[in-house]
Amino acid sequence: MDYMKKQILIVDDELSILKLLNFLLSKEYDLVMKQSGVDAIRWLEDGNDPALIISDLQMPYLDGSSFIRNLKTSGFYRDTPVILLSGADDLEIIVDKMPFRADCFFKKPINPVELKFSIATALTQHDITINQESTEESLPLKVAYMGTELSAQILNKLPSLFNICKYNSLEQLNQYLDNQLILNIPDVILLETDSSGECFTFIEKLKNNSLWSKLVVVIIATEENKDWKLRALKLKVHDYYIIPFPVDHLVERLNFLVKFKLKINCL
Repeated sequence: MDYMKKQILIVDDELSILKLLNFLLSKEYDLVMKQSGVDAIRWLEDGNDPALIISDLQMPYLDGSSFIRNLKTSGFYRDTPVILLSGADDLEIIVDKMPFRADCFFKKPINPVELKFSIATALTQHDITINQESTEESLPLKVAYMGTELSAQILNKLPSLFNICKYNSLEQLNQYLDNQLILNIPDVILLETDSSGECFTFIEKLKNNSLWSKLVVVIIATEENKDWKLRALKLKVHDYYIIPFPVDHLVERLNFLVKFKLKINCL
């Protein structure tokens, strides 16, 4: 991989489009090609962080609208520029009705000059303003929360359908997990960061345990810290939020992550 090139994730189920974009963009960018939203999500969950994402609108299993919706509610990817492609005749109407917007969109066949210009513009704007920044009905999720500093800000805003078990220390959380049978394990573990970095050591232990390795793990950071975010990506944490953030985005994201895991296990 050429580390001087910015990485672009391209998601399209048409092989001809992937070949065309590879021809147009591979000299300037490091390209990652996926033929479905499901494969793209899997790749992102492996700890990857592209500079920009190009996605088709109509795809099997997970369409472009759902894919973008979950990017835009993710603490990791909500600020990542997204360009939408589609062959639909009523593309502008479809885009106007989407609850979460792509940064720009193109109707197929693609104009190469305009696409290249839009990519360069989106990347430049993203570099200048690397900053922040809907909901469906919540699933009744079982959530294990560890932390004290942020719990009042977050837990009080989560829907009542969330079954929350709160722990003040990693030791308490570890004892709780050790006592759970496989049918009673939580859907999600929410962890507050700590200055000692113990939460990351705890996550490593989870990943090495066959029973807990598939749990959805989300980190809540008390402050902006690049090293924490990099460690979270490396550990393949499912998401990472920095206070303050819209709690409704967290609700949407948790619902998606749990449903996505269930669907993947059935494919």
